[in-house]
Amino acid sequence: MSLAELIKERNKGLNNVVIKIRTSNGEIKYESRNENILHIHQLELEEDFDYMNGTNMKITHIKHIPQLEKWDCGVTCVTMALRCCGRNETLESVKQKHIGTITWCIKLCYILQLYAIDYIYYSCTEDINPDYDADTFTLQQRVPDRDIFLQQLESVAIQFRDAHINNIPLIKGSLETIKLQEHLLNGNIAIVLINSLKLECLGCHRNRFDGNELVQHIIEGDLYRGHYILLNGYNDENDIIYYVNPGSEVEQCFTTIQVLNKSRKSYGTEENIILINVNQ
Repeated sequence: MSLAELIKERNKGLNNVVIKIRTSNGEIKYESRNENILHIHQLELEEDFDYMNGTNMKITHIKHIPQLEKWDCGVTCVTMALRCCGRNETLESVKQKHIGTITWCIKLCYILQLYAIDYIYYSCTEDINPDYDADTFTLQQRVPDRDIFLQQLESVAIQFRDAHINNIPLIKGSLETIKLQEHLLNGNIAIVLINSLKLECLGCHRNRFDGNELVQHIIEGDLYRGHYILLNGYNDENDIIYYVNPGSEVEQCFTTIQVLNKSRKSYGTEENIILINVNQ
């Protein structure tokens, strides 16, 4: 069975997906769809080819931790990164340091700062993108009270504003692919925000979202669902990126660098990525 057939078969039971649509005249409406929206890539594994080996590659061991709630993928990635850096923390202890259920990369950086982790944060913006509609994010994050949601959003804006004062190593701009490849080949790791609807593992053919009702953005025909993963390796011979997905039961996933770049540079991600130096 081909990957396309596998995805089609898997999505037969996909529950309705709530999609926000911006019409040409600026109106906002929501639609409930039951479509095979997860079919993004036509990726095929070559038979009898070992994607887990190569002459110039590096995979840094990560103890896989599954996320427990829909919102805590980022905090889970931080927990796995901390353990890789020698900090024996639990997911519960790290979540106590995360205020609210709205996850932004800048909030993860402040947590890493508490543990004196050596990292660099890349983002194409140094503030909250005004194009992100608060009502959609309220639904997506399942925040019961809009006022609470807006308070959490304001705290994120303050963290961005005070980033340099608090010595957050924030670089405004896009991380070059070659720098990411070199970072991983040197035995380091990275937390990256992706559009999970554009990421497919070559090994397990899974992205996370195959069940519950989701809230999506649809901008310029492009669906978006934010998710955090932890990059832990690169195979220079075959352009393969290795990563750990907190939303999957599989301990080690991998895909092509081209697919990862489409996912991490998708609308909504602001190309947020945190490069973490393991060998401090």
